[in-house]
Amino acid sequence: MSSFNELVRLFTTMPRREKTFVVILVVLFTFSLAQYFVTSGRGALSQDDYFTEGVVGHVTFVNPLLVDFNETDRDISELVFSGLIRYDPEAKNFYPDLAENFQQSEKGRVVTVTLRSDALWHDGEPVTADDVVFTFRDLIQNPAFANPVLKSTFERVQVEKVDETIVRFTLPQANSYFISNLTVGIVPQHLLKDTLASELATASFNLTPIGSGPYKAEQVKLSKEGDLVDLTAFENYYGIKPALSKLRIVTFPDERALIQEKKALGSISKFSRTSEWYSSLEEDERFAISPYTLNQFTALYFNTQLPLLSSTTLRQALAKGLEKDKLVSSIEKRIDSIQIKADPENEAYAFNLEKARASLAEAGYTRGEDGLLRTNTGETVSLNLLTLDLTSSDLTDSIVKQWKENLGVEVVVTRAEGSEFLDLVNQRNYSVLLIKQNLGYNRDVYPLFNSSQAAVEPKEGEAAKQPGLNFSNFRSFGTDGLTEAIRIEVNQPDKEKLLSELSALLAKEVPVLFISTPVYSYAIEKDLAPFPVDSLDFHSDRLSILPYLTPNTSDIP
Repeated sequence: MSSFNELVRLFTTMPRREKTFVVILVVLFTFSLAQYFVTSGRGALSQDDYFTEGVVGHVTFVNPLLVDFNETDRDISELVFSGLIRYDPEAKNFYPDLAENFQQSEKGRVVTVTLRSDALWHDGEPVTADDVVFTFRDLIQNPAFANPVLKSTFERVQVEKVDETIVRFTLPQANSYFISNLTVGIVPQHLLKDTLASELATASFNLTPIGSGPYKAEQVKLSKEGDLVDLTAFENYYGIKPALSKLRIVTFPDERALIQEKKALGSISKFSRTSEWYSSLEEDERFAISPYTLNQFTALYFNTQLPLLSSTTLRQALAKGLEKDKLVSSIEKRIDSIQIKADPENEAYAFNLEKARASLAEAGYTRGEDGLLRTNTGETVSLNLLTLDLTSSDLTDSIVKQWKENLGVEVVVTRAEGSEFLDLVNQRNYSVLLIKQNLGYNRDVYPLFNSSQAAVEPKEGEAAKQPGLNFSNFRSFGTDGLTEAIRIEVNQPDKEKLLSELSALLAKEVPVLFISTPVYSYAIEKDLAPFPVDSLDFHSDRLSILPYLTPNTSDIP
C-alpha cells in the first residue's frame, strides 16, 4: 500500500476545494512512481555473506520521519538512521547516541543537547547541528508536514541552534517523556534541503536513504512478490560495530509465503503464534523461538463527538455488554486499562449483561420487535466500526455478534488501508474505531486523551486543522488535568498513581475500551547466541540486538 501511504501525507494538508483535483494528480504520480521502482522479481533471497531476516510486510519509506504507520519501514530506518538519543531494550533505558550528552534545566522545560564530533553521514559528510534543526524545525514542525504522530509530539517546542555542536529544545511546559522523543532519526539537510515538507513522502531519498546509523543501505529493491533491502555495516560508524557485517531484510505478503522460503532465512520476525503455519516453524530444529510482548494494545475508541455516543450510559452499556474474554485469542493477554494490565475482577471492567440492559432501559432505550435497540426518540442504535484491512475477521465478527445479540446494537464494519484509512480517521468518520496502538518508548497518554488532541470543526473560510490522536474526541477537565500532571511528574511511583486515577476515570466515562495485548515470536538460527529479552517497546528494537549477537558457543566444550 505504498501509494496509499504516500497519498495521505499530501492529501491531508490540502484545502477541501482542491482535494478532488489533487487526488487525481497524486494517484497518477504515485502510479508512475510505483512503475519505476517495482520490478518483476527480487532475485535470490539468500547470499552466502549476508544474514537474511524475513518479515511479513512491505517497504514504503526508508525515512525515520515517515515510519509511524509501517513497522517494516521502522525496522529498516532503525538500522540506517540515528537519533540524538537511543533506547537500549536490554537495559530498558535511554543513552546518548548522536548526542555526546544532554542536560535538562528549568524543571525539565529546557533540554540542551551537545552533539558528538565523530558522527558521519554514509556519504562522508559530518552530522551537524544544522541537520538536527532541519529535522525538527524545518520538517517536523512545518505546517505542511503530515505525520500527525511526530507533528503532535513536537508541537510548540522551540528548536534552536546554539552553536555548531549544541541544539536547545524549549518546551511549552515540563514533559518527563520528552527525552524519549529524541530517539527519532535525524535526516541530512544537505540532501533534503530542497525538498518541501509536503513532498517528503515522494522524495527519491526514501528508497535511496543516506543515514548515520550502524548500517548503510546498498539497495532497496521493491517487487510484486516482496521487497529486498541489503545493508552493510558502515565502516565509519561512531558506535560499536555490528557482529553481522551484512544484513538482508526480505518481506513477504503473508506468513504462508514466508514459511515457504524459511530455508533461505536466518531469522523470522513478528510471527503470529496463531498462524496455521506456526507449527512448521516450531518444528524446524534450525531455529530457536523467543516469545516477546510489546507495549502495545488493541482498543475500541467511541467517537463521543457523535450525538448517539455522547451518552455515557450507552458507552457504559456497550462496554458491559461485551464479553472481552471471547475477543482475546489464545496467544494474547487481556488488558483493561491504559497501564496495559488485566483486572477482570474489578466491577468497572467486568462483563455484566444484566446491568447493561437495566441501565439502557432506565435511560429510555427499548428493543423493537426486530430486536434492534432504539433511543427514547425512536432512533435505531446503529454503529459504524472502522478498522484496518488486516484486522482479524474473528475479532470484528465477535464484536458485531455480541453487540447485536446482547444489546440489539447493529454494527456495520468498514475496512480500509493507507490513505483511505488515515483520511477517515483524521475526519473522525466512524462511530467506533478498532485499532492496535503502540505506546513505544514514550508512554505519554496526553496525545490520546487530552482535549487539545481532539478534532475541531474549522471555522467558515478556514482550512481544517489536522487533529491529534484523541480518537474518541473525548473532552474532560478530569482527563486534561491528569494527562498534563502525568507528563510533568518525574517520580515513577507518583506517576503510576496518576495513571491509576486516569484508568479509573476512563473506566467510568468509557471513551475507550481496552481489549488485549499480543504475544509475538522471533525465530533465530541456533548458530547465533540466544535472543536475550522477552519484552520490547517496538518490534524494531530487536534490530538493536540482532546485529550484535555473536556465534552460539553453548554447545562447545
